[in-house]
Amino acid sequence: MNGEVDATNAGALTEYVLGDVKGLQGMILDLCGVSFMGIEGFPALHRISVCCAAAGTQWAMVAGPAVSRVLAICDPEGVLPCTGTMKAAVTRI
Repeated sequence: MNGEVDATNAGALTEYVLGDVKGLQGMILDLCGVSFMGIEGFPALHRISVCCAAAGTQWAMVAGPAVSRVLAICDPEGVLPCTGTMKAAVTRI
């Protein structure tokens, strides 16, 4: 994904991702191209995580600097499956 995640589109991102999650064994969400992520992005990622767990879908995200900054504040314990590279995300799945 490229662009920004903020209050105007965090819900749309969640719905878009969750529209494809049912029936998948694994999913990688590539957020390297996100240039800005507002705090509203964290609940979106958390909801994706919860829904993936409920669907039995393993998932990981590849986070660029903007996403990593938000996760450092909102997810300091690293509960969400965040990686820095696509290779690490594939390995995690």
